[in-house]
Amino acid sequence: MLLHPFRIHIFLHFCLCLQTCLVNSSIIFGVDSIHGGIFDTKCSDPPLESREQMADVVLTGTVRSTSPEKGTSKLYSAEVEVKRVMKGEEKLIGLLDSNVGQRLIVHGFGDPRFCENKVRVFDTRILMLAIEDGGILTLNSSVVRISLRNLNHVDHAVRGKEI
Repeated sequence: MLLHPFRIHIFLHFCLCLQTCLVNSSIIFGVDSIHGGIFDTKCSDPPLESREQMADVVLTGTVRSTSPEKGTSKLYSAEVEVKRVMKGEEKLIGLLDSNVGQRLIVHGFGDPRFCENKVRVFDTRILMLAIEDGGILTLNSSVVRISLRNLNHVDHAVRGKEI
């Protein structure tokens, strides 16, 4: 049986609309962690600006090694090579000789309170950290993937400017 040309046209239009919706969804979900998890029903982070305000230190760094935390099965720490300190440089003076290129230990990866809480060796991320008693650095919110857009967004948040 031959299909009517109008039915073929409607079918192709439907397929094209469906494909467009799926592509747009993947673009939106790709920036989900920078905007605070607004599309994820299980997990939601505060907006980036408030996460930056809560953090004592904001830096970019590359994970060089990971090790499990003692007494817990989910949490782990990571040795992070500092690439750039965006906030709290004066608070790191006692922890680092010079800020760039030095390595420090960050605790709290794998914390289920944060949506993006996992890193692997050689991952380069934007980290928002709290300084606990004794100079221990802990993850303060979700890690943020490195991209030009995310770097600009975090930089503007640290400087208190609107994007």
